[in-house]
Amino acid sequence: MIKLPSETLEVLQGVASLKAIYNDKAQPGTEVFMYDGTPEQWTNTYSEIQVIYADRLVSVTEKSNKPGRGLFTIGKHRNWYYSHSLFATPEELENKIYELLRFSLTGKTSLTQKRKQEDTTSA
Repeated sequence: MIKLPSETLEVLQGVASLKAIYNDKAQPGTEVFMYDGTPEQWTNTYSEIQVIYADRLVSVTEKSNKPGRGLFTIGKHRNWYYSHSLFATPEELENKIYELLRFSLTGKTSLTQKRKQEDTTSA
């Protein structure tokens, strides 16, 4: 089995993360983005991620009904907790989610580009 490139972002400390998979052969129904939490999990397909990314369907709110936690929404997946301690601002998490979405569509993130630039400058 071929291991596909992926990027993971912890969103709820010790409990949940988001994972983006880049598959250059992805079909519209291929699952390329997932939330992996305890006990909840959900996924998005390539075609769903195209719409979410193009239509900017991500929001992050600092406030929630639990101390130290905010809420984020990605497309139809609404009001999922994230840890304030992992992100300085809601905008930071929102930007990182968009980077993950972009990675699942193109295989590139600004983090990947920065690493490549560092590799070429240190060579």
